[in-house]
Amino acid sequence: MFDPSKGMVIDLAVVGGCGPAGLAVVQQVSGTGLSVCSIDLSPKLMWPNNYGVWVDEFDAMDLLDCLDTSWSRAIVYVDDSLKKALDRPYGRYGKPYSLDYQVAYEGTSLVARPGVAMEDIQERMAARLRPLGIRIKGTEEGERCIIPMGGPLLAIPQRVVGIGVTAEMVQASTDYMVARTLAAAPTAANSIIRYLGSESKVSAKDLSAKEWKDLRPIERRRQGEFFCFGMDILLKLDLRSTRQACDAFFVLEPHYWHGFLSSRLFLPRLIPSGLSLCPCLKHS
Repeated sequence: MFDPSKGMVIDLAVVGGCGPAGLAVVQQVSGTGLSVCSIDLSPKLMWPNNYGVWVDEFDAMDLLDCLDTSWSRAIVYVDDSLKKALDRPYGRYGKPYSLDYQVAYEGTSLVARPGVAMEDIQERMAARLRPLGIRIKGTEEGERCIIPMGGPLLAIPQRVVGIGVTAEMVQASTDYMVARTLAAAPTAANSIIRYLGSESKVSAKDLSAKEWKDLRPIERRRQGEFFCFGMDILLKLDLRSTRQACDAFFVLEPHYWHGFLSSRLFLPRLIPSGLSLCPCLKHS
């Protein structure tokens, strides 16, 4: 724990830094000998949230050992009669459960403005389980997670450098973020190491500007604006159009929907993939 009475000079302070992305930056920067302080309300608590992730993304980062569970494929239920089997392994990144018979059941709202109340989500979860003959007798542990999506675009450069939610790394059309932020951690860490470790004097203003340029190049900013545009469209769809859009999305070539969900597609490829969904939205 940091002791201010010792008068130690800190090279880098990571605020709210005990999440996946923050810890990754702290680990990489501190490993070079720079002094790092991670500021968090409860730094010793285990990271509570569970995330669904695509296995190939974690495999590319050599992080498969971080997955608690994985499945050989994912299934998307468009409606009561239509489902799509996705030939892409899916995994869960988070804390493991202690007993084999425990079940983790998740209810969520893809996007809403204002957000859906937690009580409403819980009621929907119970209603969806009843037709399956499942009654909830008790809950060992509940998880509540709110992921900010969209909102005002970042004003950069600025003195505070962000990563994760604070750097607009949440995919605003789907809320995918973990693999994207973990993949960005080395970029953020390497930039910090390079500029702080340089013998030339770099002002804090110039350092943060260089860091933002590495983290949010123009291609990423345009990509983020496109995702926010997609989120605004989703907010306007009724149930029928939402199902049509979901059906059409997973008919796309895997390269497109893989890249879209993983934030690997940039504007030249995002536009044609988005236009291909337009016919299904003509009634919305």
